Amino acid sequence: MVDTTSGTKHKRLGSVKGLDPVDRAVISDLKSINKKRGHKKDHSWTRVEGPLFTLILETFLDPVKKKILDATSKKSLTIPQILDACKISHTGGYRKISSLIQDNLLVVDGNIIRNCKNIKKFKSRLEDVRINMDKNTTSVKVKFTKR
Repeated sequence: MVDTTSGTKHKRLGSVKGLDPVDRAVISDLKSINKKRGHKKDHSWTRVEGPLFTLILETFLDPVKKKILDATSKKSLTIPQILDACKISHTGGYRKISSLIQDNLLVVDGNIIRNCKNIKKFKSRLEDVRINMDKNTTSVKVKFTKR
């Protein structure tokens, strides 16, 4: 889910001039893979700044929170399903899930009825995150889940 890229090695795929033969080969391979998979320029990425930038960085520095968001990025899960999928302890897991709900990074996405009880299912608000680190700057781009 998280793509961290060093700015010193990051090159634009469109400009191949001035690159050594190995870099050219890698870039042409990437272009052909993207064409085969039908990838097009995706404009659904949002550059994040301010308090949300800090929140996302702090969240992804916590490996347990990252696991929870990864597990719930594609489909909604109940809290016990999240804890099982992430293989995390119940006490710490409930605290992390509660924190993600307070930060609005984990939201209710339906419910199921089990044993006459209404159980909420949760889903990550973030479908994908890219954290790019250059020499002096860090940027975060987010693809939000469709609601």
